[in-house]
Order: sequence, then C-alpha cells, then structure tokens
Amino acid sequence: MSQEDLKMLCEVMKMLYLRGLISSTGGNASIRLDDNTIAVTPRGFIEYPKYMLKPEHISIVDMNGNHIRGWRPTTEVKLHLAVYRVCKDCRAIIHTHPLILPFLPPNTEIPIDTELKYFLEPKICWVEELRPRTEDLAQATASKVKEGCNIIILQNHGLVTTGRTLMEAVERTEAVDLASKRLVIMKLLSMQTH
Repeated sequence: MSQEDLKMLCEVMKMLYLRGLISSTGGNASIRLDDNTIAVTPRGFIEYPKYMLKPEHISIVDMNGNHIRGWRPTTEVKLHLAVYRVCKDCRAIIHTHPLILPFLPPNTEIPIDTELKYFLEPKICWVEELRPRTEDLAQATASKVKEGCNIIILQNHGLVTTGRTLMEAVERTEAVDLASKRLVIMKLLSMQTH
C-alpha cells in the first residue's frame, strides 16, 4: 500500500467538495490496493468533514468487508465491494451527489463532448431509485458495472463512476456532471427561442 495512493484519495475528496460534487459529510471514493484489500474513505461526520481527510483516516477493508485499520468505512462500503467483486479492471470507484444528474428522467441522452467521449470511453447506465446504503443498491450498481457500464446514475440519489485509475474515475465524474449542466442550459436556450 502506497502512502501516495492514500494522499491522492484525500486530495480527490477535497477537489470533489470544491467542485460541489459532494457535501462535507456525503460522498465517498475508494481504490483497490490488491486482490484482497481496498482503501475507502471513512463515513462522514460533522466534526471532521470529507475535505479535511488525511491518509491515516482512510479505512482499509478486505473484500469481505472486514475493517483492518483507519477510521470506520463509509456506509456505502457494500457498494464499493460489490463493484470490485464483478470488475477486475476497476481500480477506483467514486460516488458523488451531483446537483442535476440524478434528477434527470431515466435514460436521458447526455451529450459528452467528442474529445472526452473517445478518451474516456463512457458507458452510461441508470439504476432505479433504491434505498441508499443497502445490499439492493450495491447489487444493482454492480450488475450495471458487470454489463460494462463505467458511469452509473443512481436515480434521485447520485453518481458512481469507475476507472482503471483514480484520475480516470474523476475525469468520468467531471465529464458527465458537466454534460448534464450543458444539457439543461441547451434546453433552457431552446425554450427561449420558441
């Protein structure tokens, strides 16, 4: 396990907060350390916001969900583990709560710009509204990843992206969030011209 990996996880959480993609207590991310362990952000609590995480706070858990060290893992740890179990190429997972994306009608066509489309190879899928932190949500998300999806929109809840690296998952998160904002602006502009 590299200390640099844990530092990068903390930096990513700070960046996601500054971009308005997570709140001080909500949202989570993880990286696969080896075949049997992952590093995942801890559960949020008011006294210590996600944008202030340090490497020693990051939770290390095995693939059975046993807590090895660090702070207690995010309450969405089931989702992370379920995805890693079905996707050997996934080295990172990010779960955010964007402003617009989860509230678009299911299966809305989202216009990701051409350069990112070819670079990030996005495959967007939707998961129906399910209770957060449950095995049902974890398995529904994992089943979409198993189908090859790397951007999963959780209806009325949030967004899950995967990547071969943490930064690839970040890029997918930012690209689809930007695309959803662009979509709303385009719709508003088209309403003004009618």
